[in-house]
Amino acid sequence: MGFTGLYNNLPDIERTWASIGLSNGYAGVGGAVNAYTASDQPMSDVSDSLIYIKGSHTLTVGANYRHWLSNRELADNFLGNYSFAGYFTNPNPKLTPTNDNVIADMLLGYFSGASNFQPAASSSTVPGNPHSYIFNYFAPYVQDDWKVNSRLTLNLGLRWDYRSIPYASNNKMFWLDESNPKGGLCFADKALLTNGVAGDQSYYRYCGSNHPGNASLTPFAPRIGIAYRPFGGDKTVIRTGYGIFYDSTESREIDDSGDNYPYISRTNITQSVGTTPLLTTNQLFPPLTTPGPAVPADNTFIAVIIAEHVRNPYVQQWNFSVQHALTPFTKLEAYYLGTRGTHLLQRRNIAQALAPSDPNNPGTVLSRRPYPNFGTYINSDWSGYSSYNSFNAKIEHNFKGLTLTTTYTFSKSLDDKSSIAALGNSTAGWQGFLNNHNTRLDYGLSDFDVPHRLVTSFVYNLPFGRGQKFAGNVSRAADAAIGGWQFNGIMTLQKGFPYSIYAADKNGLLDNFFNRANIVGTAFPSSLTQNINHWFNTAAFAQPQAGVYGAIGRNVYTGPGLSNFNLSLFKNVNFTERAKLQLRLESFNTFNHAQWSTPNFDLTNPGAFGTISGVQVPGRIAQVGVKLLF
Repeated sequence: MGFTGLYNNLPDIERTWASIGLSNGYAGVGGAVNAYTASDQPMSDVSDSLIYIKGSHTLTVGANYRHWLSNRELADNFLGNYSFAGYFTNPNPKLTPTNDNVIADMLLGYFSGASNFQPAASSSTVPGNPHSYIFNYFAPYVQDDWKVNSRLTLNLGLRWDYRSIPYASNNKMFWLDESNPKGGLCFADKALLTNGVAGDQSYYRYCGSNHPGNASLTPFAPRIGIAYRPFGGDKTVIRTGYGIFYDSTESREIDDSGDNYPYISRTNITQSVGTTPLLTTNQLFPPLTTPGPAVPADNTFIAVIIAEHVRNPYVQQWNFSVQHALTPFTKLEAYYLGTRGTHLLQRRNIAQALAPSDPNNPGTVLSRRPYPNFGTYINSDWSGYSSYNSFNAKIEHNFKGLTLTTTYTFSKSLDDKSSIAALGNSTAGWQGFLNNHNTRLDYGLSDFDVPHRLVTSFVYNLPFGRGQKFAGNVSRAADAAIGGWQFNGIMTLQKGFPYSIYAADKNGLLDNFFNRANIVGTAFPSSLTQNINHWFNTAAFAQPQAGVYGAIGRNVYTGPGLSNFNLSLFKNVNFTERAKLQLRLESFNTFNHAQWSTPNFDLTNPGAFGTISGVQVPGRIAQVGVKLLF
């Protein structure tokens, strides 16, 4: 392949090797994509509160102040990461590349993707780029617990959740320059104005601050709780509440804000059919030793950088419950819980190419990118949203040695992304969304959504032996054999997790890792004999045309559920009032029931598509243990 001209003058070369990824099922070789990283977060935390009680009121006033540093030194694979897909030696671009094409592309150096992360001219150490981000938090609060009367109690509180905008102690910080239609970066370090790195400020611009924007002065978080006993006594209790809970900007989602030229050079190059000129792996990443004017080629991969509009993500939560004692030994509770997340932190590639207006004449990916100066720009923004609603019922029974608890949950969780960096079931990787310019296409069931879940657990002390209902007067020797037995169990029944049907981004025209499929038939026809070799009708799905987003939504299908039983038998032998020996026979998945995992949903893998090859819970496991309790 001729990996010449790479940056390879490293003192710790033993942990930095080129990483090579191959498609069509080949295993990757070489070093890890991300090598060693280090962080240190010293924090000062001061809290105090004052409680004043007068009559039916208990007033609490307090505050919490936190100051912390996020000292980070990021390192990556300085020798580069390369991927080969077989597009360029494939004689017919309309056909999926074969294994031979993949190997041929690799041998000729025709990469589909190449990236690296190397120290640049102003890096203080080689390797690495240490920097320190400063965070401040101040939250005064007041709460009044008011016992209105013997039946009604109110909890009324208000918190001011102020978080400053983080900044870098050495001013190594960049963020999006919205005034630049071609794509540019604001920088905090004024030295870039005098050392020539900023150039004519057509790409880098000093925006007059050491961080973007100003912190919100209105992060008020009210808390309201009500407890009411409508009939007096403790037999029936009604509770309800509402609160707003703020989150913050975490360092991992902004720490690459200082990892740009001239401190670090992150380069990411992608190629697809039609790219001209076609590059090879030879001499991609020469060493950077002399600072010069920043140009887009210095920052082709900009990742997890602080957003230009910093917001405080928050969750609203509300609940209503009724608890009633059916008998002195049995308690029933029914409750509703709802939440809504707003301005949630997430990653979004704002430089993803726009979809072709005419798929038959798509043009190049580069010509359709909204910011010509950016190759990849993973913005840490606050555009996420979510909702969760659930009804829950719980019954508890405790009588004559039996403790029984049964809980049922009926719920629905929706979001546009179920984690900051990725999408769980999806193959989106760091890109995150199908279309980063229209995140509504990804609003659907959360990756962890389970609509129905029933859990029953019990602990039963068998009524045999001294002091018990049966054989209560036996000798101590006989009691050692028949007394002290305990039978336990947990039963879990639940629906499966959601999944989508994924297809390829054909010819890379959508500038993404993946696409979703089109539906051309019935996924679960009445004639389908469902089994692990054929979980759904694979003929119901089709690969979309190159440059066209698939029509299937995110997480529209549900995988196999769970039906699991864990049982155990304990024998307790009392030595003294404070010491006993416990013999344990425990079994997991006691009835050895198959608990299938989510089926393969990747249309591009025809051999496995629609089949199930894994389980959520392994087969029966039994274990014997001895525990001394004292």
